[in-house]
This record gives sequence, structure tokens and C-alpha cells, in this order.
Amino acid sequence: MMDHIRQRQTTAAAAMMIVRRMFLVVLFVLLAVALALSDGGEVVVLMEDENGAMHINTSDPVHEPVFVNGVDVAQLFETVQMQASMLHQQRSVNQALRAQNEAFEAALCRRFQPTVNSIPGVGTGNSDWVGGVAASNGLIYGIPYNSASVLIIDPSATTAAAPTTTTATPTTAATPTTTATTVVDTTTINSLKSGGAKWAGGVLAHNNLIYGFPHDAEAVLIIDPSTNTVDTTTLGGIIDGGGKWISGVAASNGLIYGIPWNSPSILLVDPAANVVDTTTLFLSDANFAKWYGGAQAHNGLIFCIPRNAESVLIIDPATNATDTTTIAELPGSAAWQGGVLAENGLIYGIPFTATSVLIVHPTTNATDTTSIAGLPNGNNKWRGGVLTHNGKIIGIPRRATSVLVIDPTANTTDTTTLPVPTGTQKWYDGVLAHNGLLYGIPWLVQDLLLLPRILRSIPDEVVEMMRRRVVFVFEEFFKSLSTEVHTESARINLFIGDNAGKMQVEGLAYHTPNETPHDVMQESVWCNTHAHRRKAAKDNAPM
Repeated sequence: MMDHIRQRQTTAAAAMMIVRRMFLVVLFVLLAVALALSDGGEVVVLMEDENGAMHINTSDPVHEPVFVNGVDVAQLFETVQMQASMLHQQRSVNQALRAQNEAFEAALCRRFQPTVNSIPGVGTGNSDWVGGVAASNGLIYGIPYNSASVLIIDPSATTAAAPTTTTATPTTAATPTTTATTVVDTTTINSLKSGGAKWAGGVLAHNNLIYGFPHDAEAVLIIDPSTNTVDTTTLGGIIDGGGKWISGVAASNGLIYGIPWNSPSILLVDPAANVVDTTTLFLSDANFAKWYGGAQAHNGLIFCIPRNAESVLIIDPATNATDTTTIAELPGSAAWQGGVLAENGLIYGIPFTATSVLIVHPTTNATDTTSIAGLPNGNNKWRGGVLTHNGKIIGIPRRATSVLVIDPTANTTDTTTLPVPTGTQKWYDGVLAHNGLLYGIPWLVQDLLLLPRILRSIPDEVVEMMRRRVVFVFEEFFKSLSTEVHTESARINLFIGDNAGKMQVEGLAYHTPNETPHDVMQESVWCNTHAHRRKAAKDNAPM
């Protein structure tokens, strides 16, 4: 009965549409005839074509313009053409500025050579911390694995001494290094149990608290950066031991997802309700060291990078559904460890034993292991990755003798610019500070790794010179257009708001007012200089 009624309604609606169109056609014809008879043969024709588009034509478009809601259509078209010409000229200006920026960059790179720095004596070299988190107060908190203390780093207090060079040996080249000093605190939060592989990795939640994932511990570690206190009881009741989780993602829905390392389930933490769940998101994979690191893509899904697993773990925070079959048939065998969401929307897996970077396309669920390949052979090369402010991805050395630099735009890598000393298990993941410095968290070394700003901090005089040049070019550009564009407004808009006093063009950025322009660390420039390539050693340790 209802279907019959719907069919009659559909038929009636179609009939009404036909009547309306016939009425419009008749109306347009009558109007055209009336205009022709009343205006000496000058005709305005309104017609509908076969695609349903309406056309309005006059017999003399130059002297008889068409107005739509008071807007002259012909003049509007001329304006659009003029704006298109302006955009074309602006592209030419941008290309010229880009070439000048590249020249400035080359000159600055010759002046400021990049160096790898270290802060000695931070840890004991006994697997002290695993990963760290940059808190909203500007400090970095290292998650205690065997250490009884939370590592607290103050990036704003970092300075560097004069560069030195290590002595070359028959098997290794000389390595330029710099010893840095900074405020490193291992006493403020030092009441935790020593040893025990307690926690590993952490995330900053929407409530500005840091949550450390229980590796062997029975509870989630909660760090309050505002008070420098910890809580190891509220989110407890978790099975002891087992190397359960070691990384995770703070999702946009406010929940935290602990990525399974040895655990058969995903750790689900609700910071708002102070609830922890280890049973809802259960997986059948009983492998060890399954996934490490992940990222929430622009489509809202979380993609976890496989280490020993042979598939990418996909988590849908909207439904808490999991998927380990869509992106499968990967090699496993500790191929990658850590993943980073790049600015282009793709996710990049950091090579651990693999000789290529894993690229995951979240929109198509495709993977790519050939575009960025040809990396050195060897096990345990890099562990964990960090996205820098200029869009490059940094791989933290575990056993590799250089920092891995991935350029997602060019699909290239650099393993020579930033060499590091040899060693088997040096740092465990890294953290990008708010001021652009990047820190590698000590694992089986005592030194804290400190990398220069990837954003190229430039001295004041260079900033002012480039800013004047940009203002001049834009003023000349607008003058050449003969339009009513106010160049003063254009000049002011280039340097207001968050960009006041600095300029950012093509990955270049300049120090903020509260930074000392001539500090050694702040004048570090990310240049394409070449150091000696090192051979990565082999290590089959599970972590």
C-alpha cells in the first residue's frame, strides 16, 4: 500500500516538473517576442538548453549589458580575467623569491655548519627511559623504564660549547660533535621503584596530563606537569609483567590507545572518566613486539606501524573497530619501528632492519616500500621518528651511526649530514621541543642526544634584509597591476599576528624574540654538507 502511494507521488511530482518547464519555455518565448516588437528589433533572448542551463543573450552586448542582481556580468568577467592575470604574475614573483631564498640558504649553510650535540651524564646507561613527551609548559618528560626518576628536560636553558671532533680510527671517520649544557632534572620526580621495566612511551592528553604506557607495571603512569607529581594507582588493576605496551596515540576523541607490543589487546584509556580497559579491543595476534608507534590520519583512523607483525593495525576511534587484514602481507621481522604522519597526509614507517621507508596511504590503504629505498643494510638502525617544523622526519639512531632525515616532499633520505658516535643501543625515540630543538632519549648510553633546529634559525640582520626585500618586491608587484590595491596594507599583512617580527618562506624560519640570536645552538643550520658514511653493525636484540 505504501509503495503504491509513493509511486503515485513520484509520478505526480514528475508531471509537475514537466508543466513548470513548459510554462517557463512559453514565458521566455513570449517575453522575447514582446521585447523584439517593442524595441525596434533589439532582442533579449532567454532560453534553456538541453542540459537545463538558462542563457540570457542581447543583440548588442557592448551597449546592452546583462545585469544579475545589479551586477554587470561582462564587467565581472573582465574582473575575473584581471585577477587571473594577477595570480599569474604573483606566481612569477613567488618563483623569484624562492630562488633568492635558496641563494640565501646556501650562503648561510656555508657560514653555519650543523653539528650533533650531546648532554653528558644524564642517565646511567641501564635502559633508563623509553621515549618522552613535550608538555604544554615547555618541558620534556622522559618516561621511566628502569629509572626511579622521571627525566625532565628544560629546552629553553640549552646552550652549547665550542665544537670538537672525535679522533678517526681505521674503521670510523672523525665525527664533529658539540657538548651542550642544559637543565636536566632527575631529582624532582624520583620516588618511583628502580628497575622493573615499568613504563615505556607516553602521550599528552587533552587535559594536559601525560600518560605513560605500562610495560611491566600494573598501572598507567600519570604525570602532572603543572605540579611535577605522579600517580601510579588511579588507572591500575592491570596484569603485571609481560611487556604489554610501549607506545600509543592520543586520539581526537579524547581517548588514548595503547598499541600492543606483547599484549594481545589494545590498551584503552579514558582520561576524562579515569577508566582503563584492556579487554574490549582484543586481538588474536599472539606475536611479540608486534607494533610500535602510530598516527591518526586525516580520515580519523589510527594506523600502527608493524615491527614483527605482518600487517598494519588500523583502529577506528569512532567505532573502536580494529582491522589487521586490509594492509597485510608485510615482512614483519623487525622491519620498521615507529611511524610519523607527514604534512602530505601520508604515514612514514622508520626503518629498523628494513632498507626502505614504509609509506602508508591512509586514503587508499596502500603501502609503498620502493619510493624511499636503498638505505644501508643492518639491524636496529633507527628507532622512532619525529616530525620537525619544516616538514622533514627525523629517525632516531639506535645502532646507526647517523641521524636519518626523510624528506616526504622529495621522497629522499639523508644519512650523512648528522653523524653520531658508534654504539649498539644508544637512544630510544625522540621528542621535538617547542623551540625547535630535538632530543634523543638515553637508553643504553648516559648522554642525551641533542640535534640542531631543523628550521634554520637565522641571525637578525639576515631576517631584516630578507624582509625588506620581500616588502619591496610586493610593492613593485602591486604597482605594476594598475589596480586599487593598497600596498601599505599588503606590507602590513605580511608581518602581523603570529608572524610579527619573523618570516617563514619555503621551510625557512627565524628565531623568536625571546631567543638569543647568536647562541651557538640557535645559529645551527640544516645544510646539505657531507660527512663520512658509516657502516651500521648487526644486532638482533628484540628491542
